[in-house]
Amino acid sequence: MQTRNGEIASALALALSLALPGCRSAPDVEPARAPVAPTPVAQITPEAPRPLTNGLWARFWLVDEPLEKLPVLVANQTPNVSVVIPTLDLSSDANDASVTTADLRYTFVTRVEGVLRIDEPGEYVLRLTSDDGSRLSIDGALAIDHDGLHSATERDCTLKLDRGEHNLFIEHFQTYGGFVLRLEWKRPGAPSFETVPASALATPAGEMLITSPGPKKVILPLLKGAPGDGLPLEAVHPSFDLATVRPEGFEPRVGGMDWLSDGRLAISLWDANGSVYLLDGVETGDPTKVTAKRFASGLAEPLGLAVVDDRIFVLQKQELTELVDEDRDGVADEYRALCSGWDVSANFHEFAFGLAYKDGYFYANLAIAIEPGGKSSHPQISGRGSTLKIALADGTFDVVAHGERTPNGIGIGVDGDPRFLAIARGARFGRGVWVLSETTHAVAEPELAIPVLDNGAHAE
Repeated sequence: MQTRNGEIASALALALSLALPGCRSAPDVEPARAPVAPTPVAQITPEAPRPLTNGLWARFWLVDEPLEKLPVLVANQTPNVSVVIPTLDLSSDANDASVTTADLRYTFVTRVEGVLRIDEPGEYVLRLTSDDGSRLSIDGALAIDHDGLHSATERDCTLKLDRGEHNLFIEHFQTYGGFVLRLEWKRPGAPSFETVPASALATPAGEMLITSPGPKKVILPLLKGAPGDGLPLEAVHPSFDLATVRPEGFEPRVGGMDWLSDGRLAISLWDANGSVYLLDGVETGDPTKVTAKRFASGLAEPLGLAVVDDRIFVLQKQELTELVDEDRDGVADEYRALCSGWDVSANFHEFAFGLAYKDGYFYANLAIAIEPGGKSSHPQISGRGSTLKIALADGTFDVVAHGERTPNGIGIGVDGDPRFLAIARGARFGRGVWVLSETTHAVAEPELAIPVLDNGAHAE
């Protein structure tokens, strides 16, 4: 029995020594680990250059409106025609058609791209001939700008080109009456021009020439070509004197102006602050003697201003407001609404133009709402496109003319004529055709109605 108990005790001691680290008679020994092979680094094989084929890649997009300058082609639109051409020497026939452009003949945008291969370095004269406008870029830099409406005329540039391949990109547009698009060069030492040969042109081989029918979308460039619209005022009617009276650093976008009896000029500004400024010293004609002080701010598109017995009235988008300077410190203390009876929405084009005053009444014009791009919104808020007659005494108003689109001016008739002249600019006649107009209408009671054309355009 004693022997048996001794065996049991020895077994328990051995079990405890294995289970409890502190009871082990020898320290832990880290087992040997097999060596781990290093993780292989992925090798990136450079993409092989795409094979090239002789010629250029030409694409054509139908534009369903006449163009005057190269437009911005809205991205991700499939062209109507996509072809590889051996050389760039395109022109239409007597019927304004071309085999290359298929059914496109009147209004379209062209893009031609590829590589210009130079074997002999030196000075090259490149010639781009086009009808209508075009541009040529080499290696991303503009080389020839031949934009605008014109017949088939050429434009040259001289470039020093190194041996190798140079990226080539050409833009072109066509507006009625036949087209031409040709690229020529004069090699170093050559006596004359020749069409750039196919051996000197290349484009990626195997390009998928996907096309789709129908007109495409473009963004037309803003044409600046009139005084006050990108060009300075150079002359005025002989009965006026032209002088610059703006002080240095003051560049207001003037919406309306009128004189105070003390010779100060009040102007309203179409800017982010919606401000009215008082300018002193304007009658000196010397900009260095002119000072400008802000009289009011926070107005909504104040495009009209009138002074009546030294009281300043401003036409905002939503109301006719009197600016009151109670303490005579040159800053308005109260913005008093005289009239806000017309309807207005958040549409950007619902301007209120003016402001004329005569015999106790103000006269103002309300523009209609339009969509981005110029199309008239439908339906219109009631009363838009009107001329209003607003009473100074109590702010009541009557509509004295209707049917206008953007009547951006109104004033007293010649020699105090009781009639008024509403000047409308930018009338739209037909699809995509804008006609700059300055048509005057005598606005007198009873109401004058301006007709609306069958196509929905307003005859202004």
